[in-house]
Amino acid sequence: MDDLTGEIKNVLDAPNEQVDIEKAALLLLKLNRNRILYESIVRRKNVEKLKYELQKIYNYRMLDDAAKESKTLEKTAVTVVQKTFPKAEKREATETKGMRPDHEQLPEEIKAKYTENLNIFPRMRKLHEHLKLMNNALPCDRYPLLKELKELDEQLRRNWDEYDAFAVVPPAPPTGDTPPATVPDAKEISAARKYLSDNKAKLAELRQQDDQSKYLALLDKMQQRLDLLLKANAGISDEQLAELTGLGLYA
Repeated sequence: MDDLTGEIKNVLDAPNEQVDIEKAALLLLKLNRNRILYESIVRRKNVEKLKYELQKIYNYRMLDDAAKESKTLEKTAVTVVQKTFPKAEKREATETKGMRPDHEQLPEEIKAKYTENLNIFPRMRKLHEHLKLMNNALPCDRYPLLKELKELDEQLRRNWDEYDAFAVVPPAPPTGDTPPATVPDAKEISAARKYLSDNKAKLAELRQQDDQSKYLALLDKMQQRLDLLLKANAGISDEQLAELTGLGLYA
C-alpha cells in the first residue's frame, strides 16, 4: 500500500467527528480534480459524502494493487507447481510418503508437521486445478487463490524443513564427569535457518562498503548459525553452502 492509499485509509477509519474536513477534502481534490465537489463538501461539512467518494477511490486503488501483485504471484505459482508437485508425486509413489524411519520416536509436535503436509498437498492441487480454469479471469479474481497457493507452499516447506531436520537424541551412556554434548533442537535449527536467510543480502551489501567492522560482526553471527546447522547435520544443500561460502563464511 503506497502513502496516498494509506492517507485515504486513515480518513476512512477515523470517526466522523475526528475527520479534518478541509484536509481530507483537499486529499479528495488531489485525487479526482473535482473542485465543485470539493467546495460543496467543505461548505456543508459533509463527511459522509467525503468518505463515500474516498471509499470508491480506495477500492479501485486496492484492486489495482492486487492486480500488480497478482502478476508477481503468477510467476511464483509456476515455480511452486514445478518444484512442489513433482516432489509430492514422488512421495505419494512410496508407501510411507516421505516418512522418516524413526517417525514414531519423534515428539508429537514434529509428527504433526508431517500430517499437516499430507493435508496441504491436496489443497494445493485443488487450487492449482482451479487456477488452470481461470485463464481468462481478471488478475484481481485470481489473486486470492494465488496468494493462498503461495502461503501453502511456504508452510509446506517450513514443515518439511523442521520435520527433516529434527534430531532424535539417544540417551548418552554415562561417561564420568564429562557432560553430554548439546544437540540443537528443532526451534534452534529453524531460527538459525531464518537468520541466515534474512541476512544474506545485508551481508553482501556490507561486504562492498569501506568500513568492514559491521561486515565482520554480521559474518561472525552468521557463522555461528551455520556451525549450529552443520553440527546438527541439518541437511544444508550444496547450493546453499556455496552461496554462504561465497559471502565469506566457511563450512
